[in-house]
Amino acid sequence: MPETQVSEKVIRAWNDAGAEVRWVAISGLWDDKPTPGCRVGFRFHGWVEGRSDDLPAPDAPFYLDVSFPWPGDESKGIAKEITDGGLKELVKFQNLQSLDVFGRNITDVGAKEITRLKNLERLDLSCAKVTAVGLKELAKLQSITRLSLSQMDVTEEMLKEVAEFKNLTRFGLSFNESEVTIAGMKHIAKLEKLEKLDFFNVNVSDAGARKLGPLKNLKDLDFLNTKVTKAGAEELHKLLPKCDVSVRTVSLEFPPLPILENGR
Repeated sequence: MPETQVSEKVIRAWNDAGAEVRWVAISGLWDDKPTPGCRVGFRFHGWVEGRSDDLPAPDAPFYLDVSFPWPGDESKGIAKEITDGGLKELVKFQNLQSLDVFGRNITDVGAKEITRLKNLERLDLSCAKVTAVGLKELAKLQSITRLSLSQMDVTEEMLKEVAEFKNLTRFGLSFNESEVTIAGMKHIAKLEKLEKLDFFNVNVSDAGARKLGPLKNLKDLDFLNTKVTKAGAEELHKLLPKCDVSVRTVSLEFPPLPILENGR
């Protein structure tokens, strides 16, 4: 375990407030038991406005996951999807090291609030309405080394801003609505420190994949359910001989996202 860990008193307070308490390994995987180098992680299903007022600030680095509310919780007033206002509440937690946020009401305003978390190293945004404007703000937070964007309409213009995250070592793009163009891949190829890159259910082609050749520090590149072929992967491996390039296809069956109770 790490030398500095969140105190038991703080962990109990967050647990009493409804947070699931887990341990997060260096790999980012959640577990029920602590392992060497792990951090404590808190998970809320939805967010309650003003919740942070009753939560003590963790006294060591920690992970936070705010996912969708449980079905029916919104109508019962138990919790709602987190909004820009909820993200503003998180700013008091300056030891926040990793943030996973699922929210269809998160906009560029919320993205700007996140930039106030000066020790944030990992950010996972899902279903957010953040645009290139918000990503431009987030790129100012040079402490971020891991970024994941899922179920968002990430455009070429947005990837141009992603290229400004100069310290990224890991980047993941999944369930993207827009095609990742050759120009977009060229932007990704500017992330010189990148070691791991994942595309999951993304419209990217062999021609686009070839544009990743400049990423000489890349060790792991995964194309899952994309248009990249094995032949394209082999060609890319010639450009990146030290990189493990994987092309896979899997069948996915997920339940639909919960419908917002206000109809949006």
